[in-house]
Amino acid sequence: MENSAVSDLARTLREYGDKILNSECKLILSESLMRSLNSSFMLLNDQKDSMTSSFQVINSSNIKTNFFIDIQFLHDFLQRTSSLKIVCDNPPNHDLDSVDISVFKNVKLLELYKLNVKKIKGIQALRAQIQFLVCRWILETLSEILEKCGCDDSQGFIWSELKEASFSHNNISYLDSSLELVPLLNTLDLSHNNIKETQPLSCLLNLKHLNLSYNQLKAIPNFSGQICSRLQVLILNNNFIDNLANVVNLVNLCELDLSENCLIDHHSLLPLTHLSTLQWLNLKGNPLSFHPQHRIRSVCYLNSNTATVRFLLDQKALTKLESQNCGRIQPVYQSHQMESLSSSLSNATLVATERPRRVRTATISEGVDAVSEMDNSIASIASLLISNDHLETKRTIEQLRKQYGERWLQAESSVQDVLGLEKSLPIISSSPYDQLLSTFEANYSQQNVPDGSELKSEESMNGTETYTTASETTTHGNNENALQPGTDDDYDGDDDDDDVLGQGEENLYLVCPKGTTEPIFLVVTNTHIRERDCDSGKEKTRWPLDSLLACSASGSDPVLISLEFDTVKRDKKQREYDMVEEDAEKLSKHLSNLLSIMGTQNNRMVIFKCMKCGTRFGEEKNSQKRGTARVCPTTTCNSTLVIEDDEEN
Repeated sequence: MENSAVSDLARTLREYGDKILNSECKLILSESLMRSLNSSFMLLNDQKDSMTSSFQVINSSNIKTNFFIDIQFLHDFLQRTSSLKIVCDNPPNHDLDSVDISVFKNVKLLELYKLNVKKIKGIQALRAQIQFLVCRWILETLSEILEKCGCDDSQGFIWSELKEASFSHNNISYLDSSLELVPLLNTLDLSHNNIKETQPLSCLLNLKHLNLSYNQLKAIPNFSGQICSRLQVLILNNNFIDNLANVVNLVNLCELDLSENCLIDHHSLLPLTHLSTLQWLNLKGNPLSFHPQHRIRSVCYLNSNTATVRFLLDQKALTKLESQNCGRIQPVYQSHQMESLSSSLSNATLVATERPRRVRTATISEGVDAVSEMDNSIASIASLLISNDHLETKRTIEQLRKQYGERWLQAESSVQDVLGLEKSLPIISSSPYDQLLSTFEANYSQQNVPDGSELKSEESMNGTETYTTASETTTHGNNENALQPGTDDDYDGDDDDDDVLGQGEENLYLVCPKGTTEPIFLVVTNTHIRERDCDSGKEKTRWPLDSLLACSASGSDPVLISLEFDTVKRDKKQREYDMVEEDAEKLSKHLSNLLSIMGTQNNRMVIFKCMKCGTRFGEEKNSQKRGTARVCPTTTCNSTLVIEDDEEN
């Protein structure tokens, strides 16, 4: 059985062995076949010291059959093989003989899969020439292969040619000092292990590529020494990392994979501002990556140099708007002088700088006064309980409401008569609006307002003029062109109303006003359009939704959104924003739908009258272009003295 497997291998290598000798392919042998080869080679060794020679020559006197010819061919072929991979084809068995690989005199790439490392012999003789080493599913510590060399159980010695090593998919729980034996290592794969501490990695002075994914790390490894300036690629996905403080030491890092970790807040990305050479960052799978504004918030914590290169965030290139916001947030350091100064302050100074506390004094009545006050309060409550006047008033108001229906407030027997209140002014009209207006005019005419205390507003939408007193102007904000109190145009952004920031993510958009790099939130609700500050959430400006006249979009990446509003304030008539293409399309569609709905409600026929010739004509409401005067349609008149005819409307 063994002889047949050896003969089949010799026949295959005679046909395809050139690709292996030219390093185009690697030679893959099973553990059982390798043991068969070891047994076969023993038949050719007539001299005990034959294994000590640099290149073994077979004694031709032993060649008697074709089988021995195959063994000689294989012996010579394996000595020239440069790439070898040995895999386990049977369950681990400690009773089996060891596998000797010392016959591979020229091997440079060695891969061992699922073998018992304590049953592998000959690694000690090869470690001075191996350049690539792969060990999977065989190790519990690195010293088993780097120091003891498996079954050889040797003393520590330098792997002088080893450049790349992969120890992934093992059961390594800690790193030991055996890493000092591979000083020239530039690529190391330790993924899929149980590593928690990585301090010994600092001895790898030439390491450029490090893979620590699928381990149990809780923070960025705390590297020190020359590795901090050499490391360029760091892969840390699928760990438990929530702290990036140690990344500031890796000054030349180009690629950083932090996907599938435990980063919750974007503020934890602040150490990334030190990485001026970073070109690739992956944050997918972290809790912060599910934030609706994840990308724009993340780029704010990058170094400003990233805006000058083709940076990839979560495997996607940055947009123009994202590049403009790179490096907006920078760390603030407290100088040592300030720290020493604050430490030298005395306790008395610290107490003096504290904010004074407000102390309230409670006055407690004692003796006879307290008893008398309690008796008076009880008596007043009893009088209220005995009195039934309020019930009579309630019944009278209910009768008025039942008698006059919805217009019960306009009845001849007014509520003032029922409540016994004095009438300050006679009722001029049955309309509540006329009553309120007449009351306001009467009170206003009786006030002695000094000269210069009235502020006249600009002409309002319906052509009338309104006045406000100095006290009213102070209440609604000191605006030289004060409009009617209580309108949205008087809003200064300081009052808090029931319009909570966002009101659903579908109505919240991150925009950048044209000509600036400071992003703001644009909030569209059922009643208003608002601008809010990104950091504080404070409202800056708002417009009533029905004042929106037009919405247009132009360009791409970013898209320029233009909004026009029907307002008398020049600084609020138009807004232009730079937006991401996806958000811009969403906002434009939403506002266009609102404009179509409002246009359907507001478009109706309005009758106008020419003051010169008396001609009456009709137009749809809001059909006239802004900034143009309405002209009489009569060809012989063409007068611009046109007013709305309320009688015919």
